[in-house]
Amino acid sequence: MLAEDEVYHDYVFPSYKEVRRRAEKSERRAEKSERRAEKSERRAEQAERRADLEARLHRQAAERAEQEAKLREQAAERAEQEAKLREQAERQFVETARNMLTNGLDIALIMRCTGLSGDELAVLSRRMEG
Repeated sequence: MLAEDEVYHDYVFPSYKEVRRRAEKSERRAEKSERRAEKSERRAEQAERRADLEARLHRQAAERAEQEAKLREQAAERAEQEAKLREQAERQFVETARNMLTNGLDIALIMRCTGLSGDELAVLSRRMEG
């Protein structure tokens, strides 16, 4: 009979040790599965933080590039304004020199006052005569 068979008896009525061993094995599998799930969650969180950081870095790089473009634009505008001011100042010196030549002032004095060279004054006086 089956009830008298030891293998059947051990299968149907396992010992306390066997039940305990199976329970512990099942618990270990559950713990291992739980650790894997936690590890997977941590990896997902890390990936999300990394993606957020990369997005923030990209935004900052774009903002920096925009600021640098604005600074270059401002520098170009300043350079243009300075060039206009130099040109305007030079025209004023030439006009002043022309007025001084017209009034008969000495060339050396005009050179000291306006900063124009003797050659520039010679060209200016020839234009006035011609």
